[in-house]
This record gives sequence, structure tokens and C-alpha cells, in this order.
Amino acid sequence: MSNHWFLTGASSGIGRHLAELILAAGDDLTATARRPESLDDLAAKYPSQLRVEALDVTVKDDIAAVVARAQARRPVDILVNNAGGGVIGATEEMSDAEVEGQIALNLMAPIHITRAFVPAMRLRGSGRIIQISSASGQGSLPTSSLYHAAKWGLEGFSECLRQELEPFNCPSSEHSAQLAAYISGVRTSSGG
Repeated sequence: MSNHWFLTGASSGIGRHLAELILAAGDDLTATARRPESLDDLAAKYPSQLRVEALDVTVKDDIAAVVARAQARRPVDILVNNAGGGVIGATEEMSDAEVEGQIALNLMAPIHITRAFVPAMRLRGSGRIIQISSASGQGSLPTSSLYHAAKWGLEGFSECLRQELEPFNCPSSEHSAQLAAYISGVRTSSGG
């Protein structure tokens, strides 16, 4: 049986590539993007597998409705929090809006989205949560302090979440290498 994935930040980069791999493997996908029209070509190619939802992950009040629609379609098996981005500059030169934006996008959004899915996964006793993090969550470089702060926070959140969910058979991991291995396994087992 195929999986139902929920993927944030699916319009470009890693998210777009993951969407293509998930769909090619025959799985169902609810893909979110600030610009949903960027996925029109995939929606046309995979009309029965793909649902595209407009979502700015930093708008907390919009998350619950999008998650509810995805879950109503079919329970979500795998959540991938991929949406993210960085602002480069000296810490003291960043505006308050840039500081708050980095934390909202790279830390708070994955926390809010994860919290929206966890109750159903616990109840079912299954599910997988994958946080796309960065080496920036384990090291640091100058001029990226807020990106690093958010990714360090995401790493800490993910590690605690993993421990909380293990008894419920809902593994949580933050490493994109594990996701790549999982996708490869899906493709191999489906003949892709």
C-alpha cells in the first residue's frame, strides 16, 4: 500500500525534488507551497496522487485547516517539514522582522506543523516525522547567527520529540540523509 506524505516547501529546491521522487514512487502527496501554481505541472501529471495546498508556514492560524484537509483525504503517514530559508548578515545589522522571520520559518513553523500531526499519529500508533535540518544545526559560521539559532533549536526539538514518540511507533528524525535512504527504499521496493 502506498504512503500519504505531507511536504512543506514543495515549490523549489529540495522540496520540489522530493515531491517528484515521492510521486514517481507511486505514493500520495499533499504538497504545500506559498506559490501553489509552481506545482501545476506535477498536479497535471499526477492528478490522483497530488493535492497542492497554499500555505505560508509562518502563518500559524492557517496550519490547522490545511492539516485537517490532508488528514480527511487520507491519514498522513509521513510528515516532512522542509520549508526554510536563511538571511545572511551580521547579527546587529538584522532588523527585528528578519530576526523574528528566521525563528518563525526555521523553528516555530516546523514545531506548529508537527504538533498538528502528532495526536493522530499517536492514536494510530504509526507515522514518521522528518525535519529537514542543516549542518548549521550542529556547527556555526559568522553572518548566519539567526539561521543557526533556529536550526540548533530544530535539532533539539527533534531529538526530544523522537524520545517522546518512540513508545508510539512514530519515529522522528531530523537528518535529510535518512530521508534520502527512505526514498531510495521506496523507489527500490516499488520498482522505481
